[in-house]
Amino acid sequence: MHLATTARDLRLALEPFKKLVSGRSTIPILATVRIGNGEIRGTDLDQWLSVKLAATELSGSLCVPFHRLLQIARNLPPAASLTLSSHGSAKTGFGAVLAFDGGRYLLPSIASHDFPDAPKVDGPLKALPDTFLPGLDACAPFISTEETRYYLNGICLSKDPAAQGVLVSTDGHRLAAHPCAHRVDGNPILPRCAVETLRGLPPAGKAVFSETRAAFQLPGARFVTRLIDGGFPDWHRVVPKPAANAPRLCFDPADLDRLLRRLSGLSSDAGGSLEIAAKGDLVTLTRISAGPGDEGVERLDSGSCDNWPEGGATWSFRARYLKDICRLHKGADRVRVTAKDFGSPAHITAEGRKTLTVLMPMRSDDSQAARESLTALARPAPAEAA
Repeated sequence: MHLATTARDLRLALEPFKKLVSGRSTIPILATVRIGNGEIRGTDLDQWLSVKLAATELSGSLCVPFHRLLQIARNLPPAASLTLSSHGSAKTGFGAVLAFDGGRYLLPSIASHDFPDAPKVDGPLKALPDTFLPGLDACAPFISTEETRYYLNGICLSKDPAAQGVLVSTDGHRLAAHPCAHRVDGNPILPRCAVETLRGLPPAGKAVFSETRAAFQLPGARFVTRLIDGGFPDWHRVVPKPAANAPRLCFDPADLDRLLRRLSGLSSDAGGSLEIAAKGDLVTLTRISAGPGDEGVERLDSGSCDNWPEGGATWSFRARYLKDICRLHKGADRVRVTAKDFGSPAHITAEGRKTLTVLMPMRSDDSQAARESLTALARPAPAEAA
């Protein structure tokens, strides 16, 4: 086997395998990538990815350690020329040599005929809509990591009540739904690992889904993945439909994100809660850490509320979840949070954005500090005209 290419071309072809090839696999060949036939292949036996490799010379094939190869390619000048060739020395145990101007590395290798082939997925390929990749990006932070309800460990290609395509993910505490005009039957669930791999590949392309697998034909790449074998819950039932007079909070996500970054310094508990208090045009955020006397309160100048009790009220949310909302709607002018009441699921949308999110509030043991903030941080009354 002989390969001649540049560090940049090799790195670009290797990067999409980062989420797929594990450096801790107990099966040696699964820690390698197969280089040959003008492409690089990798698998974890649940996913199979092949990416075209730009090369001036490529003959034969060989399996070499993925992470070692990527580490070297990342730390060479992009334009550096390099070669990867079979070493053929059984005594040393090394089967490949990577060489470039000023460097030479001996790498272990495995015969390419031992590399597992990707399974076939029968059926016609259908074009992916332009909203597919944005939908994956929007829903990815809301995928569950819980092992018991394994069917939540991915993104479901579902339909909304009007039978329009939508991508959905939930961890049981929050939910994201992004319109996506896919033409896929049933409700297949793409696992988290497949989602992460697809997010690093070109967005345009075609796909075919069977009962157990999906195959994606993308520019310069082909990807096959197992689907999660399980039924996604009926997510429509948990999406609230607040009345016109329901409590509503609006804010600039960039403004809230800045406050969250400062308040998060109070505690190492990233999952801690924040009390949002509001009265009239005054909105404040309060965070109390586990440490004694550790408390932070800030006024959210961009905040406004409607249909809240005259005496003010508090809403409690997990701080990390609010950060994800701010990241999701980064660049939007206003985010709107609406709910039936302060203990019900919150319906969250942003102006000019397609993604709908649902967030469960937390139970608040004591909102006294948050209520007091409405007095402590009240805006000064405007001076009367002389």
